[in-house]
Amino acid sequence: MDDFEDEDIQPRNPGTANNQERTGDRDLYFSWVLRQPASPSGQLRSCDFDTLPDAPPTVICNRCSLPVLWLEATRKDGFKATRYTEAIARKLGIPAYLVRHAGRWGLLNDGSDRQPSPKFEVVRLSDRKSMTYNERQFIEWLQRKFEAHFKDCGRNR
Repeated sequence: MDDFEDEDIQPRNPGTANNQERTGDRDLYFSWVLRQPASPSGQLRSCDFDTLPDAPPTVICNRCSLPVLWLEATRKDGFKATRYTEAIARKLGIPAYLVRHAGRWGLLNDGSDRQPSPKFEVVRLSDRKSMTYNERQFIEWLQRKFEAHFKDCGRNR
C-alpha cells in the first residue's frame, strides 16, 4: 500500500474568489504579470514555479532551468517578514525583492477578470532600496532582469 493512499490532504488556506485555485492560496494576478516578459529567442520565459504550495512565484529561465531572481509578493502595507526569501536567494546567488501590489484576478463587478495594480513597490532586500512602477513599467523592469540574466546564462554551467 502506498503511504499516500490513506492521507486526506487539504489546502491549508482555502483562498478567496480572487486567488483560489485547486491547490489553495495563490496570487493569480501576480502570476499573470510574471508571465508577460519573454526573450526574443523564446529561451527565457517567465514562469512561476508553483510545484511547492508555499513557495513564492519564482522566475525560472528556460535555458538553464534556474531562478533568475527571487520575489516575494504581498498586497499588504507595512512590515513583511522576508527572512526565508533572503536566505534562499542568497544561497542561490540571485537577487531577492519584495513586491507590493494591489492587483486582483477573478470575476469583477464590471465583468472583467483582471484588475491591474495602480503601482508596484519593489524593494531590493539586500539594501532595502525601493522603486515604484506602474504595471507596464514593472513588466519592463522584469524584462530587463531577464535579458541581463540571458546574456550570462549558460556561461557558468
